[in-house]
Amino acid sequence: MTTQPNLALRPTVSVINNTVVTSSVAVASFFGKLHKDVLRAIRVLIDSAPELGQRNFAPSTYTNEQNKQQPCYTMDRKGFVLLAMGFTGEVALKFKIAYIDAFDTMERKLYQGNVTSTDTITNAQQVAIQQAVARRAKKTAVYYQTIYRAIKVRYQIPRYTELKQSQFEDCLRFIETVDLSVPEAPASEPAKTERQRYVVDADFLKTLQVFCYYQRYLFRKPLMQAMRVMQALDVPDASKLWDAVNNFNFATLERSLDDLGFSVKDLDCYKHWALTHTAQ
Repeated sequence: MTTQPNLALRPTVSVINNTVVTSSVAVASFFGKLHKDVLRAIRVLIDSAPELGQRNFAPSTYTNEQNKQQPCYTMDRKGFVLLAMGFTGEVALKFKIAYIDAFDTMERKLYQGNVTSTDTITNAQQVAIQQAVARRAKKTAVYYQTIYRAIKVRYQIPRYTELKQSQFEDCLRFIETVDLSVPEAPASEPAKTERQRYVVDADFLKTLQVFCYYQRYLFRKPLMQAMRVMQALDVPDASKLWDAVNNFNFATLERSLDDLGFSVKDLDCYKHWALTHTAQ
């Protein structure tokens, strides 16, 4: 079973370890094929010539729309050409030419020094790390901090985006087992005997009330859709958008506003939003 080739997409290629590569997910999307069919075709090639699995098709993973890790392959130019030989038809020929042109362009930029080869995780893998952290943290801000701090300590990196491809799978397993107990404050820091208290006026709380409604309800779905589009287009800042949308704990903010008598659900705009979405 296939769908129509996606004319809105462009071939997706990147540089890893001085080699221009693409993924089975990107190829399936571009050619309008089911990813499971592309995986089956790759496995047939590897079964016929096992050396291809060592040199031209590298097993990897991606996160699907249900936030589950699924298998995929990263392939170089030769791997793509061998795979695409099985794609027939006039439209398929045009798409194969477009993909090979994308390989040519990226390889030329690589040789001219206009792109940088890297063995760090891709944008898609960054999002997979973020989603794994979010599932483990369960919307608890201190858990987010603990997990990201543990990743940096374990792999000796300044930020999780510097994680190496070879460490990606290990990091996903580590996230599931990392100790979430909050570390004690360093001995050099003085112990705090009491919490600081601040006074804010009602207008400020009303502003926070509306802000929380916008971020957690009204604009949440469009923001997530924008993130997925950026990820599909391999936009470098896709992971930063995810951080901006998810790392601020709006659930905690909303509970605090409830306690202060400024419930988001008391807003007329929220009530209208809730009715509209209930009807859908």
